[in-house]
Amino acid sequence: MKIRRLTSDALIVLLASTFAFLACSAPRIHGTVLDPFGKGIEGVSVKIETSAFEATTDANGEYAIDYAPGALHLRFFKNGYTTRTLDLSLNQKSDFPAEKILMYPIPGERGMFYISSDSLVPLAVADVRRSDQKGTWSSVHRYYAGGEAGLSVESGEAVFIDTEPKPIHLCKLGPNRLIYDVTYQMMLAKPTFDCFREDETQQVGEEQLTVRKVKLDSGSWAWVEIDQGPVIGSRGPGRTCYPFMVP
Repeated sequence: MKIRRLTSDALIVLLASTFAFLACSAPRIHGTVLDPFGKGIEGVSVKIETSAFEATTDANGEYAIDYAPGALHLRFFKNGYTTRTLDLSLNQKSDFPAEKILMYPIPGERGMFYISSDSLVPLAVADVRRSDQKGTWSSVHRYYAGGEAGLSVESGEAVFIDTEPKPIHLCKLGPNRLIYDVTYQMMLAKPTFDCFREDETQQVGEEQLTVRKVKLDSGSWAWVEIDQGPVIGSRGPGRTCYPFMVP
């Protein structure tokens, strides 16, 4: 009886080990989820929609998920980050190295945030000062960035997160931190100084987080709110801005 009992127990252990080995060695989709600082994000839920397949990223942001061949829609979710998706079409069951997934942290407040090499840094908000000179037939309006010089940002390509509810534009400030100088004459606007620059804007994730990529050189800069101008139908700087400097 003892021999049979031992044989039965050994068989159970062998079968369990075999199933565990097969489960671990089964072909899977492998990948990594990163934050914008290049670090793996732990605890991201990875699911294949309309299926029971799911996984969670480890301390390095890595995951391995089982799947059935076909058209696959992977969803990556973690509280506090942008939700991302990945569509794949895999006709055969085999190990598949998926592309890296980038998830941005979502700020809990409105404003502009600089993505440094290792953290998300909020820019200090400042007022936009306006100076008016009115004549009989024309008026001149000048807008200046208030506040201090602000955060120091490295030159070259920079990335910002924008959670401002109003439209906002990048500006390289002129003398005395001038933003915009415009003359209105006979209901026509004639800008004599316009500091606004183009940027690459992207809406990221299901949350549609606004991510802005820009190229910066040395000088004083600001993100400037855009609002209704002095003349009906015109546009101009609003009341707030986010100044920063590039050494």
